Amino acid sequence: MKYYILIITALLFLAGCTAEEKYQPKKVILKDSTFSFIMMDTSGSALVEGILTIRKMKGFEISGDYKFTAEYNTDFAGYQTMKGEFTGTVDTLQRYFIRTNPKLEDNCIFFKYEIKRDSIHGIWYYSTIMGKKSEGPLSLKQ
Repeated sequence: MKYYILIITALLFLAGCTAEEKYQPKKVILKDSTFSFIMMDTSGSALVEGILTIRKMKGFEISGDYKFTAEYNTDFAGYQTMKGEFTGTVDTLQRYFIRTNPKLEDNCIFFKYEIKRDSIHGIWYYSTIMGKKSEGPLSLKQ
């Protein structure tokens, strides 16, 4: 019985080692990284385009600024709350959560995106005290 446990433990250890060899680290984003972004409606039409820059990183906290470079349709809920500064967090899996107006806890547009090896995908949504009111895809490029 002891030999079975020893063999199973050894196999599990070896399986863990081979999985580690297949791991490819994600691109790490550092301070002063700049992204172009496009906020779209649910049909995929561009609402606004802009530039987002991470200016400060402290632990998992990030902050910075953004500006619009093109505005196609600004008649969407929450647009008026976007004032050019943001705060947010990033986790160890390169998932970002950004509040586009650090002075507001609700009635604000939030960005959620994840950086993978070859792409950045996410969503934006407008949230109030009653929950999400509108949302759409968020395209980012570094």
